[in-house]
Amino acid sequence: MANWRRSFIDDSGQMWTPFLNAQVDIASVQAEQQDYPWLSSSDQSLVRAMPAIGLEYRYPFMSTEKWGTQTIEPIAQIIVRPNETDIGQFPNEDAQSLIFDDTNLFEINKFSGYDRVEGGSRVNYGIQYNAFIGGVGQVNALIGQSYQLAGQNSYAIGDMANTGLESGLDDDLSDYVARLYYAPTQNFALINRFRFDESDWAVERYEVEGRATIDKLTVGDIYGLYAA
Repeated sequence: MANWRRSFIDDSGQMWTPFLNAQVDIASVQAEQQDYPWLSSSDQSLVRAMPAIGLEYRYPFMSTEKWGTQTIEPIAQIIVRPNETDIGQFPNEDAQSLIFDDTNLFEINKFSGYDRVEGGSRVNYGIQYNAFIGGVGQVNALIGQSYQLAGQNSYAIGDMANTGLESGLDDDLSDYVARLYYAPTQNFALINRFRFDESDWAVERYEVEGRATIDKLTVGDIYGLYAA
């Protein structure tokens, strides 16, 4: 895998980040029996290349008040690449646990490992709010969505593990993902994560996480509510 990324800030404070990414995978598959339609009963040698070119745009609006500072930041990202090839024929061992949330909304590849690669052209966009409030702490919020602009949607085509299906990314217009973060001190944080259905805003995924650091000990707890 190869990556290149560089950020430029213009005179009005807009941040432009062009990037390049390339991944090449080689696999030799020996199947003991046929698993239609994924694996044939004969040995296979597979080669997959996924180049990507993209641009990320951010425009932070900042203000300083008596109570603290705040930033509102629109974010947009476009990624252009070919379709994913040999879906299911490459054994999927490390990319089965796909979770679409705020942490990977702007990732080039939202799969959790190397055995699946996101293909087709996609636009990711959202808006982020961040505030540091004197005597209260830090507040951060994000909401965003992803759109399959062109080509084949990798998340709409399952493999032997059905990875991608029902992930919230399998339609051209994805579900909404959101985050609400609050840290009253450096040693404690409360994080809420959401995934809302794109059509009716039904809650498909909700997590609330608490983290605390006491001296050298860090503890955390997560409650999750997930649609079937």
